[in-house]
Amino acid sequence: MSLSRPLLTLCGVLGVLGVLGVLGASREALASGGTLPDRSYTPDQRYQIISPQLGAEPQNQPSVVDGYLLLAGNASHQLWDIADPFAPVMVSSFVSPYAAGEAESHSVSSARSADGRSLLVTISGKGVDLWDLTDPTSPELLSALVIEGIDYGDNTAAVWGVAWQGDFIFVGGTDTGLHVVDASDPRHPEVVAHLSTTELGGVSAGPVEAIGNLLVVTTPKQHAGIATVDIGDPRSPALLDSVLPPDNSYIGGFYGAHAYLLTPFRTYDVTSDPTDIRLLGSAESPLSEYMSFSDGFLFLGSLRPNGGQFKVPLPAADATVLDTSVFIAGRRDPDDLIKTIFSDDQFSLAIGNLLVMSDDEVNIGSVLAVHDTQRDSTPPAVLYANPPDGATAQPLTTRVGLSFSDAIDLRTVTPETLIVRPVGGEPLAGMWGLNLTVLNFWPAEPLLPDTTYEVLLPAGGVSDLVGNPVAHEYRAEFSTGADIVAPPCAISARPPALVGAPVAFEAASAGPGALYTWSFGATATGAPAATPATSHVFDAAGRYPVTLTVDVGGASRTCSALQVVHRPLTARPPARSSPVVIDEARALVLVSNPDAGTVSAVDLDTLAPLWEAPAGVSPQDLALAPDGTLWATDSQGDAVVVLDALTGASLDTIALGHGAAPRGLVIDAATATAYVALSGPGAVGALDTTTRSLRQTLALPLDQGFIQPRPRGLALTGDGARLLASRFVSTSYSGTLPQVAEVYDVDTASLSVRGVIALHVDPGPDTDHSGRGVPNYLSAPAILPDGSRAFVAAKKDDTDRGLARDGLASSTSNTVRTVIAPFSLADGADLIDARVDLDDHNLPSAIVPSRSGDLLFVASLGTRVVDVLDAETGRLVSGFSTGLAPDGLALSESGRLFVRNQLDRTLSVYDVAGLLAGTDGAAHHLAELPTVAQEPLEPQILLGKQLFHDAQSRQMSQDGYISCATCHFEGAEDGRVWDFTGRGEGYRNTIDLRGRAGVAHGPLHWTANFDEVQDFENDIRFHFGGTGLMSDEAFEGDGHDDPLGAPKAGLSASLDALAAYVTSLDTFPRSPYRNPDGTRTAAAVAGEELFRSLDCLDCHSGQQLTDSAPGVRHDVGTWRETSGQRLGGPLDGFDTPTLRGVWASAPYLHDGSAPALRHVLENPAHVGVASQLPPERREELEAFLLQLEDEPIELERLPRWEPTPPLDLVDPPGEGGGGCQGGPSSLPWAGALLVLALLVRRRRTV
Repeated sequence: MSLSRPLLTLCGVLGVLGVLGVLGASREALASGGTLPDRSYTPDQRYQIISPQLGAEPQNQPSVVDGYLLLAGNASHQLWDIADPFAPVMVSSFVSPYAAGEAESHSVSSARSADGRSLLVTISGKGVDLWDLTDPTSPELLSALVIEGIDYGDNTAAVWGVAWQGDFIFVGGTDTGLHVVDASDPRHPEVVAHLSTTELGGVSAGPVEAIGNLLVVTTPKQHAGIATVDIGDPRSPALLDSVLPPDNSYIGGFYGAHAYLLTPFRTYDVTSDPTDIRLLGSAESPLSEYMSFSDGFLFLGSLRPNGGQFKVPLPAADATVLDTSVFIAGRRDPDDLIKTIFSDDQFSLAIGNLLVMSDDEVNIGSVLAVHDTQRDSTPPAVLYANPPDGATAQPLTTRVGLSFSDAIDLRTVTPETLIVRPVGGEPLAGMWGLNLTVLNFWPAEPLLPDTTYEVLLPAGGVSDLVGNPVAHEYRAEFSTGADIVAPPCAISARPPALVGAPVAFEAASAGPGALYTWSFGATATGAPAATPATSHVFDAAGRYPVTLTVDVGGASRTCSALQVVHRPLTARPPARSSPVVIDEARALVLVSNPDAGTVSAVDLDTLAPLWEAPAGVSPQDLALAPDGTLWATDSQGDAVVVLDALTGASLDTIALGHGAAPRGLVIDAATATAYVALSGPGAVGALDTTTRSLRQTLALPLDQGFIQPRPRGLALTGDGARLLASRFVSTSYSGTLPQVAEVYDVDTASLSVRGVIALHVDPGPDTDHSGRGVPNYLSAPAILPDGSRAFVAAKKDDTDRGLARDGLASSTSNTVRTVIAPFSLADGADLIDARVDLDDHNLPSAIVPSRSGDLLFVASLGTRVVDVLDAETGRLVSGFSTGLAPDGLALSESGRLFVRNQLDRTLSVYDVAGLLAGTDGAAHHLAELPTVAQEPLEPQILLGKQLFHDAQSRQMSQDGYISCATCHFEGAEDGRVWDFTGRGEGYRNTIDLRGRAGVAHGPLHWTANFDEVQDFENDIRFHFGGTGLMSDEAFEGDGHDDPLGAPKAGLSASLDALAAYVTSLDTFPRSPYRNPDGTRTAAAVAGEELFRSLDCLDCHSGQQLTDSAPGVRHDVGTWRETSGQRLGGPLDGFDTPTLRGVWASAPYLHDGSAPALRHVLENPAHVGVASQLPPERREELEAFLLQLEDEPIELERLPRWEPTPPLDLVDPPGEGGGGCQGGPSSLPWAGALLVLALLVRRRRTV
């Protein structure tokens, strides 16, 4: 059955008998379960995969239920009979009601009732699902619990850990904290207790391990931390201790008595004294993501493209390096490079001498490999127990937890094989829970006070997965006390404080005799004091966990709070350009709708829609003027539109000149000046908001390659003295000039450039979680409220990587990444060591700081998420999913965050007040508000545009790194030259798609290797790592996998929609080089005559100014060794690009070897006699080319211009002297290349 969000009504503690009554079980009806293989293997099978593929979808942490292999995936799961490991058989599959997005099963947990019912809890996209697997052929969904804040996330807004212990399930939410679920009625579970991230000492909850009365919390990826929690009373969990190491870990784990974090492999003692977590050692380890344990071995998942498992003898705690000499390789298939390059086989489970390896990257399921040829004969042993032997004063709600050396077969746990009883008394009834190697017993009734209990494991009883039983009797004792009541512990809320100022802290009084111990970090723990108040001075800005332990007569309790400390703030907050603005005085939220040509208003308090009004052709950023009017930049109308903010009435339109393409907008209320980024001409304009006129324009200087920077985002310091303008497309040079991102620092008094802040290429290294690259597509700068630093969000292009550049093949995780780059406003320094690389993200689009400057809210357009970062450390604090294409943020004084989802046409509203105050680790969704009454695009084009920009879709991208918009944002180009040698091509300059209307100008790409837009399916599958927009059967049949083979059009509605959107890009951008009224300059008119007399029309023919057609390619004198191949074969020439819109597509030529148009015209091998034009005539020709738009031109040839004296070319390029030689070419081969899976790919199914 499928349940909606359960009502949080108290079900009561039904106990084990209640669970049985609800499920209606009978022991006689239960099946005995499956059989796991227990045999030896031949020497040649050692470390080899012996099974066929199990499943055809991404799978995560494997486990075993009743003798069947459970392959848990993205909220979709399978049970397999592997009795014959050479021929496994699927028993059943079952899918969560919430499986529409990311919901990776980083852990699962099983339980068994007293009458033998098999229960399972799995992770879903919205929370957790509870299943009855008693009949393995027909799993039954008992309930689907929705947990607030869980929304198909990954390292935020997700569940990473579950542990089922009797009546309760403990759930680790990445930024929502620890959730305690009452599952006494599995059909109606409810969350009954919660500890936020702050209450966990700042530890983000990932995998959780319940061992008796102790819960160990470790972290998900992009975090590092461990917390111990007292769960003696599950309804009132209490923090014991927490640590926050400086180096992130991909995932945490628990085995024996220790917790572990990865890379380096760090060992923590969390059981000797759970109130004092200790780092025991740190060992150098290979880059890895997941781990499992068995019989003293660590199985460590290696990062792709070297996927597989290291079998590591678990080292001593103080070891400094891991022994990784044994490696079990994952899938390697010479006939399917998808499996070699994109797969990882990083999840693992040892079943005797077999190792299950599961892959969550592509649809290739799991396999069985041999990690030891000899049968497993090692018996399981207890490595840790809670309560520990000899423990006293245990609560009456105590559970017994046993941590074993190997995974346990829960079928072997019975009242006879695990005995818990009063010494000399009868065994207690109860139920059992299992997390691989950790077994828990939950008594059906509370324990007796002041009673000693014994825990007994008879030899020969409890067994591991292949039947090895406990070899020696295990016995331990613990005793209960009276019903001990822990003292109250609560820290009074504190507002943000200034650096260097004493901060007073106060706690609730715990009565006479209480002692209070405060801790302000690892080195700032005070002595116990009799008063609940204290003070502390913080000497640096940050978000500090403050911990208090209250002790009364031996009973103690620990609680935690968070203190925000900031530098002095500027008198006025800085401003930044944004498509969403808030008018606090009039309680308005205003948002632009570019596709609809409108602006919408919403009531800040009630969230009621107020109005939607026209605002030019394509309104972009908004700003409020001192007179209360609303200003909007109209990028396609080349104007600023002025509206009445209260009604939306149009008041004025300020023309900025043809091709101005205004984007960023900020207003300085003190001087009544509006600053606008003129992205077309590469300038910044200052407008008078009183007279509504353009006061002054500053043209930004050409860069070293003579390319005009195009500014987009703006920010204004609090005092209004400095304007920061980010260059949207960064420099891209092929020669000795460096790639660099730039932010222009403008003095507003003189409207002159104070300096250029350079953001340099990130040195990397290239790993699955980091990478090299230049920041590109820069967002508007976000200045901290203290004025010390600013941040830009950007994609990070690794154009130094490639077979011809550094010998490394491109990968999905090391082509384009996401970076948050800070820089100093004091000296303009690039704070490169403080950059944040957001893993599995795409196209960050906006940043807004908190009012204290301690947090940064970062929207990523391509992955539909907002991340919350600590501005001082770069640590990920929280995050949450949004609608499609979030690209605008605004934060209200009351703690509401407004997010524009441009391609959903919505405004999302989140309550982030708890995040700002440090009392909560998660945002809370309040509303989803429509912003457009009438959808402006046709349904097919809208869908195509959504797909074009959406990297989060598994169809488009493997891990959310790449979409079409990554290189062609808004259909344009990113100024990069990519090394596509590994794609069977060579150096290739990104092409602007605007105006080309798909294939209206002929085949696609520099070598005409696609003949329809639908051929981008090949790029999606082979280079983005996506599963594709068409079915495997359709793609692989009838030659559709050949981009020049059978047409793909009509085989996929999604792929046809993508093509429809690209085809809709049929208008070239307006040229800023024309006269302000849009007419051509006199120089351009003269240049047209030159163009018609220079044989340019030989190749750039027709009104489209290209002769592009199937089979028509040219040797234009620009071939180099790095030009490579075409479709993995000989390069026989290049397709002719149109000259229309050429002003906006620098750098030029197939390899970007001409930074500016002037460099093209100086190359005699390409342009022939045109290179001999006198400077003034060449400037006329350049003016003509730079002013080409959509309008028709005269194509009649004029008498051929000849230089005086005639040009003497050593190697004339072609008959016409213009470098346009048609037909087959004698271009040499580019050498032996890697021809990727597009030529050899096979079916991905079993």
